[in-house]
Amino acid sequence: MIPVGIFIAALGLGLFQIGAKSLWHDEAISAGFLLIGPRHLLGMLPTYAPQDDLYLVVVSFWTKLAGGSEAALRAPSALFAATAAAFVYLVATRLTSRRVALSAAALLVVSEMFLAYAQEARPYAFALLLCAASTYVALRVADRTASRPWLAAYVVLATMAIYAHMFTAFVVAAQLAWLASASWRPAIVGGFVIGMASLPLVLPGLRGGTPGWIAPLSPDTIRIAFLTLAGGSWALLIAAVLAIVRSLWLVARGHRPLVLPLLLAVFPIAGLLILSLRFPALVARYMLFALPGLAIVCAAAAWSLRPRWVAVAAFTALLVVDAAAGVSWYTGHPKDDTRGMAATIVAGSRDGDAIIYYPVQTADEIGYYLNRTGRHLNIVTQQDVVTMHPRSVWVAMNYFWTGSTPPEVTSLLSTIEAAGYKSLGVGLQPHGLRLLHYMIPAKLSVSGLPSPVAAGVAGLLTVKAVDAKGRTWADYQGTVHFTSTDAHAILPADYTFTAADAGVHTFSVTFASHGEQRIRARDTVTEAITGVQANIIVSP
Repeated sequence: MIPVGIFIAALGLGLFQIGAKSLWHDEAISAGFLLIGPRHLLGMLPTYAPQDDLYLVVVSFWTKLAGGSEAALRAPSALFAATAAAFVYLVATRLTSRRVALSAAALLVVSEMFLAYAQEARPYAFALLLCAASTYVALRVADRTASRPWLAAYVVLATMAIYAHMFTAFVVAAQLAWLASASWRPAIVGGFVIGMASLPLVLPGLRGGTPGWIAPLSPDTIRIAFLTLAGGSWALLIAAVLAIVRSLWLVARGHRPLVLPLLLAVFPIAGLLILSLRFPALVARYMLFALPGLAIVCAAAAWSLRPRWVAVAAFTALLVVDAAAGVSWYTGHPKDDTRGMAATIVAGSRDGDAIIYYPVQTADEIGYYLNRTGRHLNIVTQQDVVTMHPRSVWVAMNYFWTGSTPPEVTSLLSTIEAAGYKSLGVGLQPHGLRLLHYMIPAKLSVSGLPSPVAAGVAGLLTVKAVDAKGRTWADYQGTVHFTSTDAHAILPADYTFTAADAGVHTFSVTFASHGEQRIRARDTVTEAITGVQANIIVSP
């Protein structure tokens, strides 16, 4: 029952506020593939990163039923992470005691990095589950009882782990190294089969290197990666290092059960550091797969202390610091507020408005939210603004992580302004994002009512949309609202221009109060688009 309790607790933490944060870029890419359905997805996978294929296929069946909201897209990761936590408990139970196993599971499920990837629509939690499950099966293989079925299961799970994420190969290497010390034959056979099955994924990945966004190995990148692994807590990072040293000392004194957790903790981290000597590869999330081993090592090291009250105090302090870092995941760590940016665009735009994304990948995350609202904007380029001259241009940018304004952005905005566009003052700048809205200056020409006009007699009012040069805005399809200084006048209801109007429409107006009156027409979305007919004399 304990594994079930751990699963429920971890699932609850994973689902808590799971839809509160916007999808970030990588999640939006996943969403784009997941929402096309399993059948179409299978035909498109060769065009995407092979290491995500397994995750996408598995989760696409879920999203077909559950839909494409943030919570629905992320829920499978919460389920995968919770199941992984239960397997970590089972692994630790076979190696140590129930107390250490329960403590390791507790440290794992409240850690900031575990919670972060339990709430991300990416393959990391899925890969973590396969690592934990394959570790448990490796322990069963080492039992040498009915080892062939277990060996077959291990080979399948370990291979799936590598196909879920290439860097889980370091975890598999740790498992095989430990298995070889217990029973060399299954280690050799299993390692050979896993290696041959994984070559189609691993070799192209190593030849191709890593993406350009990964920083080269340096003291600064090492510090950032390790601090992120520790949830931003120096205390937790130092405690983990001390726990590894303590566990090494225990192993040297003959405590062999800690060999496997140590290998699981050290191999993924050391492997990434060594690989980074050849090409940049040190990213904090790639070290996620070391968390189960680290949790077991930290729990075992804490409970090995004597006297008992020291062990209790050490583990309690460790859990409190770990949980505090985990709480910060819910209260801090804002992701790009793409949801808020899309809401601002929807509130101020019309179908057919133009939008420019910088960089172009920003279209993935903003497009996810715009598509869900049904708002259709035309994606254009900098040159399109000059040649097509669209009436309204939105510029959605995500470059603040670079620390400076790229020259391309300066050139883009200068081109827009040189083409006669004026900013409407929208400058939303949430975490990592910037949004601007430009329009060709336009107004409504309001005319036609006779002056003087008798009260109670209907007159015809013509509203025409014009640009800054007085040319009719033939494709104007906004909604206009009418107001008047005559509080009792019979005014037209709000009216949405159609393509057939070609920017011009005539309305009926009846004044009720004598004296000098005026009437105003205003666009309900863009208040700057307005017009007035004044000095209308209404006779009794």
